[in-house]
Amino acid sequence: MKKTHLFILLTLFSSMLSAQTLYNPGGRSLLHLQSAWVLEKGTLTLQTNTSSYYNTVIVASTNDGPAGATFWQRQAFIGANYATGKHFEWGLTYNIYQDTQDATKYTNASNLDLKMKIANLGGLRNHFRLGVLTNLVFPLGDYYNMPFEPYSSGTTQLGLTGLMSYSTDLLVPEAGFNFHINAGFVQHTDKDKTLTDAASDTFVVEAATRELVYGGAFVFPSNKLDVGFEIFGRAFASQPPVTAYGREDYLYLTPFVSYRLNRRFSFKVGIDIRLLRDNDETKYANTPIMPLNSDLPNYPGWRMRTSFKFYITKPEPRSIQKSFVVSEPAKDYNNFDEDLPATLQDRLVRERRKTEIVEEELEGVRHERQQMERALNSLRSILHGDTVELEAPNNSTEIDKKTTQKDGE
Repeated sequence: MKKTHLFILLTLFSSMLSAQTLYNPGGRSLLHLQSAWVLEKGTLTLQTNTSSYYNTVIVASTNDGPAGATFWQRQAFIGANYATGKHFEWGLTYNIYQDTQDATKYTNASNLDLKMKIANLGGLRNHFRLGVLTNLVFPLGDYYNMPFEPYSSGTTQLGLTGLMSYSTDLLVPEAGFNFHINAGFVQHTDKDKTLTDAASDTFVVEAATRELVYGGAFVFPSNKLDVGFEIFGRAFASQPPVTAYGREDYLYLTPFVSYRLNRRFSFKVGIDIRLLRDNDETKYANTPIMPLNSDLPNYPGWRMRTSFKFYITKPEPRSIQKSFVVSEPAKDYNNFDEDLPATLQDRLVRERRKTEIVEEELEGVRHERQQMERALNSLRSILHGDTVELEAPNNSTEIDKKTTQKDGE
């Protein structure tokens, strides 16, 4: 037990030193953004995220004049998420592949990302949920500051993101129309660092780089296929030096679809579309940094994104055939198999949510009763001309006995 507590404390400490929070989310999330919901307690998920981009440009040739060359940029991540309570979810993500525009270096550009999400905060009858995400990225590779990717310096990145989610369905939020807002910051620990290995590089990071990250999304659900739109971006509050690729602010729009094959497996596909102009702020003259090609941007104009998610320990708490649970009247439950996991699990989840709502209402009734008891005791003390010291609500029965004895005198 002590080892478990120590592990949680260490993870919490490391997660408070967070990183790029709008990438490669896991657990109960979207394609780029995080939701303010958490997985059901005891749920373990495994997720993969990939991105790819290519661009064909004209390059010089020593043979028959100019020729075409295609530049690819691909990434692959794998991660796991686990919920330890109603409000706590933990995540671990590892970069298993990263193009660096050098065929000999792709295996040496890895990151390890630790995440902690405290979310699902709000009343049971409140359609809004709030949360906060913290994470820490450890640089494990040898090559950073790469074109086509967000700025990285090979140092630890720290960050914090606030989360808000809304759904029209109180019991199973993903089953109703929902939208999400993320906003936070990323703090790099790159002060006094140079971004190249060149001995002549005199361009150091004078002040630690800081970024503001933000995004919003909304999703229209259906039985198996959900359609959504995300918009996310970044703005530098403290910009890295001129030798950095990706010094520019960016803003992307991502339409995506999510398909649930069954209650254990789902995948998402989307395409990032850059909304801001392609302004290259990296300086190549009189610096050790070299451009790939004058026709290539620092950030892709488009990028394909895919994500696959597996529910390992528990199925997703959502029915595939929503019409049986949401649209059809209760009498139609007799028309299908009660042992069907997709339907039975969804009904159990909804019944549990209803129980929680009833418990909250009972707590409100108890609170009102305590207030009425206090008011009644005050009124009795005024009528008898005495000062009756108000006791705690759990001692109200003794007060009633004392007052009854005075009434009988």
